[in-house]
Amino acid sequence: MRHLEPMFQTGLGLAPCPWHNQRMSDTSTNIHPYSLEIIPPKADGGSYQWAIRKNGKLTQRSDRSLPSEAKARESGLGQIEKLLSGVGDR
Repeated sequence: MRHLEPMFQTGLGLAPCPWHNQRMSDTSTNIHPYSLEIIPPKADGGSYQWAIRKNGKLTQRSDRSLPSEAKARESGLGQIEKLLSGVGDR
């Protein structure tokens, strides 16, 4: 997995921006209409969390703190798979 620095367009070209302005999902798997946001720790040594959005609107957040970005992504994508398969729908 490669790390991409989040970017946004300015009048002079691309410039770094805060994590919360980056694309919601950089995964190659089609998870439409959902997107996955990985939330980094607020302090060094803290834990990661994730948030799932459906058409840009917050749908679900992780209820557990995860030790790494990879674990948070894996957990979030697993939850999206459940949502896409209809698990929990009534």
